[in-house]
Amino acid sequence: MWTKLSAPYRNSEDPLDTQPNIAWLEAILAVAPDRCVWGSDWPYTPPHLSHRGPDVALAYRELSYPALVDDFLSAVGSPQCAERIMRDNPKRLYDFPDMP
Repeated sequence: MWTKLSAPYRNSEDPLDTQPNIAWLEAILAVAPDRCVWGSDWPYTPPHLSHRGPDVALAYRELSYPALVDDFLSAVGSPQCAERIMRDNPKRLYDFPDMP
């Protein structure tokens, strides 16, 4: 099983939160650091509780992509772990070819 680490705003009271929950992230990485990939979840969907059916258009969340990435990388704790999640694991999962 693979886990996509994304969308910290879904587990926060702040609908624009870009900071991952450290305890949650550490617990997942303690168990399966080689089975985690990162994803931006763009476009950042509206909060689930605001959905009122398919006929109501809702604005997407206006999040800063650089803040989302930077906050995730800071929360991971080490450059080696970040490389694994952002590069090595997706390469293995999707069988990306080696780049020259």
